[in-house]
Amino acid sequence: KKTTQVARMHNPRELHSMVAIPGNQVFVCGGEQAEGTKLDSEMYDVEHDVWTKCAPMLITRISPYVALMPDKRNILVSGGVCTPLYMGSGQPPPEIYNIATDTWRPAPQYMAKPGQEQYAVIFFYNEKNK
Repeated sequence: KKTTQVARMHNPRELHSMVAIPGNQVFVCGGEQAEGTKLDSEMYDVEHDVWTKCAPMLITRISPYVALMPDKRNILVSGGVCTPLYMGSGQPPPEIYNIATDTWRPAPQYMAKPGQEQYAVIFFYNEKNK
C-alpha cells in the first residue's frame, strides 16, 4: 500500500486517541508531547488536508477512550490518565464533545459500589439510525 504524508498537526503527540467522523474528518484528542505536556483536541479534514484546533477538553487526558456516539453529532471521551491524578483516583470523569458547536460538557456518571472505579460504554446499533 502507498503511504501519503498529510498536513502537520498543531501539536504532534503520542498516547492519543482518534475516531473517524462522517464527512471525511478525524477527531484526535489527548496525548502528550515529548516534554510531557498534555494536549487537547484537533479535527483533521481529510478532503482539504487541514488540521483545526477544537475547544479545550474539560480535563486533558493521556490515552483516553474515544467513541462517536450513535447520533453522529457527539463524541464520548472517557478514562485515560491525567496528572496529577484526578482527585486521587486516576480516572477522570467522562465528557462529551459536540462536533457542531465545538463545546464540551460533562457526561452523565453512574454510581459504582464503593471501591469500584469502572466505566462502560454501550451503544445499541439500529439499522434505522444510519
